[in-house]
Amino acid sequence: VALETYQALNDPTFLNEQAGAKLLAGLSTRNVPKVLEKLLDGRGIGRQTISNRAVKEMSKQLETFKSRTFGRLEFPVIFIDGVGLGDNLFVTAIGVDRTGAKHVLDFELGSTENSGTCKRLLSNLIERGVLDADGGHLFAIDGGKALRKAIADTFGNTVQVQRCVQHKKRNVEDKLPDYKRQNFCQRFSAAYSKKTLRGAEAAFRTLMRDLERDGYKAAAKSLLEGNSELLTLHRLKIEGTLKKSLCTTNIIESLFSNARYQLRNVKRWRKEEQMERWLAASLLKAEQSLRRVPGYTQMPKLIAALKSPKL
Repeated sequence: VALETYQALNDPTFLNEQAGAKLLAGLSTRNVPKVLEKLLDGRGIGRQTISNRAVKEMSKQLETFKSRTFGRLEFPVIFIDGVGLGDNLFVTAIGVDRTGAKHVLDFELGSTENSGTCKRLLSNLIERGVLDADGGHLFAIDGGKALRKAIADTFGNTVQVQRCVQHKKRNVEDKLPDYKRQNFCQRFSAAYSKKTLRGAEAAFRTLMRDLERDGYKAAAKSLLEGNSELLTLHRLKIEGTLKKSLCTTNIIESLFSNARYQLRNVKRWRKEEQMERWLAASLLKAEQSLRRVPGYTQMPKLIAALKSPKL
């Protein structure tokens, strides 16, 4: 007698989904039989079987990830950064829609130091209709020159770029002696906290002159580099919580941290295909727990500023 329950439990789709979910949850293939109840003769729960089923499920998720569209959703804000797997780096993009919700858009194997990789990522997003080729976006990046060049080559002057405040602070800090760092961090934070663009620019100019006067020319040069893009949100007149949310790459780094937790049991990365499967599955899983950007009620103001012809 064919039992409906038994047939359902042995459905390949169901088993593949369960295998993929258990591996992402941190369960190793060898321990799967220990945590499953023994059903009849216990078929389909061997180590190799679970591994094969997980590969099928993650391959399916990778295909979905790479081809999915977002309908009429628009993404005024794009975060781009790299996440490492083994010896490889995957340049990843996260979009923030009009309501402040976050979506993982795509990833590309390469490096943020390679403009070609970044261009491929941006071109793919444009071809899929995720990004508008006419611009109107705010890109939040860590300050990589190749990534910045790729954005400029792809969109020209039709987008705005916000460099990560924390990355800039750390870059300058590394060029200062230990006893100078605390004072510098306090002055840097105070300068960035200025409410107006003019006030922030004046404070940073004073800080840069003081660094030069004290003989820290390398630190002063590092602070000057890309300083105008450090104050993009000031120029857009975005304040409060939304400004704090968008001035760093913490949002995308938090996603990477969540994804790495799900990848923690993978001890050996063999092929690029394996990396892409696991990364897509972990990012899709992490995406489910993403919350809206703090300060999202100011998103209409940001969108209006990005479309302003005065910029």
